[in-house]
Amino acid sequence: MGSTMATYGGQNIGAGRLERIGTGLKSCVILGAGYAVIALLVSIALGKSLAGLFVKADEASIIGDVQLYLILNTIFCFPLALVNIVRFLIQGMGFPKFAILAGVFEMVARALSGVILVPFMGFAGACLGEPIVWIFADAFLIPAYFHVSRVLKKRLNYS
Repeated sequence: MGSTMATYGGQNIGAGRLERIGTGLKSCVILGAGYAVIALLVSIALGKSLAGLFVKADEASIIGDVQLYLILNTIFCFPLALVNIVRFLIQGMGFPKFAILAGVFEMVARALSGVILVPFMGFAGACLGEPIVWIFADAFLIPAYFHVSRVLKKRLNYS
């Protein structure tokens, strides 16, 4: 979805059709939400079976850890979808520096997760590390998208 939005954003900026970008973004976000729900349902229903593909069935504690990891990560698939959709859209709209800055937010979140979550929550804290990174990136990218949209409307003399 991210690569699609990069192309979609670039093409619509080139055509001067800013109004289409919001519509495309909304559609892609809905697809991302649908994917997130499906991924969560699969991880809940099949988490132990999926873990069994990589771990021997007699290692129950590891299978439980894998299932916990899958569930905690798939609960947050929607923020991950937003990261990819919005980051690539912003890049396609001609603002690659914002995508790089989102990476800075991700590095900060990784450091904070390792220092704060793991000592207090153990394995569950490690499992939540990536989802927190996605949320940090979204906290930057979503306002950045609105900023980029305003800049482009002024640049292209949109009313």
